[in-house]
Amino acid sequence: KLDFSGCPQVTGPLLVLSLLQFPYKSNNFSDWVRQSLREFDRLRNDKFMFSQMSLKTATFEAVCEVNFSKCPGVHFSDIVNLLNLSFPSLRIFRASYNVHLNLKNMLNLLESSPLISEMDLSVDCSPVMLLKASILSSVTDGYQQLSGKLHVFNGRPAFSKLTKLSLEGRTELR
Repeated sequence: KLDFSGCPQVTGPLLVLSLLQFPYKSNNFSDWVRQSLREFDRLRNDKFMFSQMSLKTATFEAVCEVNFSKCPGVHFSDIVNLLNLSFPSLRIFRASYNVHLNLKNMLNLLESSPLISEMDLSVDCSPVMLLKASILSSVTDGYQQLSGKLHVFNGRPAFSKLTKLSLEGRTELR
């Protein structure tokens, strides 16, 4: 279990640097940091190139749960592909109270990490606004629009293993 919950100092670039393997033959750490971040910026929007990238990430096979709840500095569009490379056994993903996560990021994470069975993406519900969404049905319009883009994993849609999805307070997911 990797728990970053409540750490406002955690950011996407910091997470990237912490998951990269430092080449021991390199003498200049600051040059390596700058070069790694430039490479990450160049590749982060291209999922195929990102998975084949020259940056060597550390792999943590035993980590099955990652919690980024209440981490305002983490923008998930930057790290979705990195999560799959570094945590191939990821089954539980929590990012509650994080406004930098949208439907596209969620679907990209589910597509790239097919073992995920539980996600918590809840946000704070105001007592005045009682709008809650706790189940994302497979018959929603958004899902139907994306159905042509889904990849198959073992003969089933990539995120068919998802059994629990918490979206309480999310009003932007339609």
